[in-house]
Amino acid sequence: MKFYKYKGINTAGRGETINGVDIQFTCGEAGYKEINETYGKRKKGYGKPKHSWGSLLRVFSYLKGDKWMLFVAAFVTVLMILINLIGGFVSAPLVDGLLNPAVFALRGDWGQYGSFEGYKSEALSSSPFNSILFGFVDWQGADILGQSVRVLVLVIVVLAGLYLLGFLCSIAQVLLMTKIGTNSLMRLRNDMFKKMESLPLSYFDGTPHGDIMSRFTNDVDNLAQFFNSGIMEMFTSIVMLFGIVIFLFTLNWFLALVALFMEAIAMIIVANNVHHSVNAFSETQISMGEFNGLSEEVLSGLKVVKCFSKEDDMMEIFKSIDYRHTIHNKKSVFLSSANVPIVNNINNLNTALVTMLGVILIAVDAPFIKVSTGTLVAYVALLRMLARPFNNISNLLTMVQASLAGAERIFQMIDQPAEPSLQTAKWHSFKAKDGKHYWTNGTETKPVLGQVDMRHVDFSYVKGQQILHDITLYAHPGQKIALVGSTGAGKTTITNLLTRFYDIDAGEILIDGIDLKDIDRVSMRRSMTLVLQDTHLFSGTIMDNIRFGCLHADDKRCKNAAKLACADQFIEKLKDGYDTYIDGANASLSQGQKQLLSIARCAVGNPPILILDEATSSVDTRTERLISKGMDNIMAGKTVFVIAHRLSTVRYADCIMVMDKGRIIERGTHDELIAQKGRYYELWTGKSELD
Repeated sequence: MKFYKYKGINTAGRGETINGVDIQFTCGEAGYKEINETYGKRKKGYGKPKHSWGSLLRVFSYLKGDKWMLFVAAFVTVLMILINLIGGFVSAPLVDGLLNPAVFALRGDWGQYGSFEGYKSEALSSSPFNSILFGFVDWQGADILGQSVRVLVLVIVVLAGLYLLGFLCSIAQVLLMTKIGTNSLMRLRNDMFKKMESLPLSYFDGTPHGDIMSRFTNDVDNLAQFFNSGIMEMFTSIVMLFGIVIFLFTLNWFLALVALFMEAIAMIIVANNVHHSVNAFSETQISMGEFNGLSEEVLSGLKVVKCFSKEDDMMEIFKSIDYRHTIHNKKSVFLSSANVPIVNNINNLNTALVTMLGVILIAVDAPFIKVSTGTLVAYVALLRMLARPFNNISNLLTMVQASLAGAERIFQMIDQPAEPSLQTAKWHSFKAKDGKHYWTNGTETKPVLGQVDMRHVDFSYVKGQQILHDITLYAHPGQKIALVGSTGAGKTTITNLLTRFYDIDAGEILIDGIDLKDIDRVSMRRSMTLVLQDTHLFSGTIMDNIRFGCLHADDKRCKNAAKLACADQFIEKLKDGYDTYIDGANASLSQGQKQLLSIARCAVGNPPILILDEATSSVDTRTERLISKGMDNIMAGKTVFVIAHRLSTVRYADCIMVMDKGRIIERGTHDELIAQKGRYYELWTGKSELD
């Protein structure tokens, strides 16, 4: 989190242009300049998706699991579109093939056509489809009105049946796409969560947790709209657009060219708007992730914020993020909202222009461009229908851009390199029925003893900034090794390497003679347990939290682990005992009680290697003795690494390593180090203190 003085004053002004937007600010010119400098890296298209169409193809890949349902949905969609097009197209044969000749025949005057044969040769030649209904009536026979009414009723009944079928197809489409969309989102979320669990800690060290949560919520929600409605709407609009174009050319090629020319102008304008909204949508998603990141930090550290009276400072930081979010959100909303009125107005102009040209062509009776009244009526109906797919496509392009911005962020996380999987490891561990842990490589099996060797290990979190220098140590099975040193000496880093949260730069680490790089990380961690200073308990009952150390453990085993950790005393005093529900904040438990539950969770797993990282540094002396008793019970017969600031907790360790600036400067038992009268001696006697 970055803290800085926000120089906001109640003045307004205009800033420079960023991503094509003239920045209007109300925080004062000085405040604007500082915010602009702080987030200057975003000026040059920082948020623009790099692989938009590649991301779109990857989104479509999540539909493969329901390809047969997708095929059925596409089929019913095409059928529904065809029915709608028939409804608009039928007006041409209905007018020219039934209504007009009925009027002429009943009146006994065929007008400008002169006779029945003249009408048949002239009016029906404008389109071959006009003769479809014309042949159902004997225009030179008796009861022309009755025949015409019967044909008209038949047309109405057929259209009603078709529209009913189209309605059923639309319901089927919605049901199918809802199921396809939810299934696809489920697969995507599963991939995200699976990848999140496989990512190394270095990724989480450099990424705010709120930003990660934003990918699971806001970005997935954007994709949810695309999956549930966007995909099929886009397919429907494109198919309908092509269908209308085909019908327009079938009716009259000249009017079709005029209509498409006008629609092409609309699409060029929409495409230009979409192009300029790409950055804005992406930046909006990024700033939303920053919102969540800031909220997560403030909520988790709310006591600190209130203790130091930093509410106003946090509010100003929030304003700075909100300021950028508003800028890009305004741009994206404006550009996306402008598409609909642009398309509607051009469609209205298009309809008026085509109608005017059609009337002129009918009036002058152009010899090379035959246009009948029915053709013009059908054209107007189809042009009104043409507005729908164009409007949908323009709106969907906006949705697609927002979805692609979210997809890009999601796939950025999914594409992060994961920790090596089991398939690439030669060895993995397992817990046998006898309760003991074993190593196996498929051909050889041997017990996990807990022999740990670190040989000339170098390590750096950031390349070029070395943390550990030539670390060499060993721990025999059942030994207790203590690491002592000032903050930043590298003690916790050693435990991070033993658990393989990070990989070493040089040297080697062996467990029972097996190189750590040849052991599957996940199964290896089942053979060791880490008890941290900052405990984390999950929402659920106390029994559930203890069982987390071994999900298959029964209640009796969990209660025995609690007794071994000396946690049973306070648990039994609770109203609901082991069934007491605790939430994620664990506000009802003291730090010492949380630590005892953490130790019980460790005991139920009963691993051969135990790592204690300042597990008693934040509790009082009485609670420390209780925790130490619990730890002594579970440490028996195990290889133990202890990190502690209180030297009294490591006095009886088999070997004490004194660290300073990433190096081991002293090693030996308590008595040996006292006799050396070095750094440890000074700490023990009080001549020096740990930082």
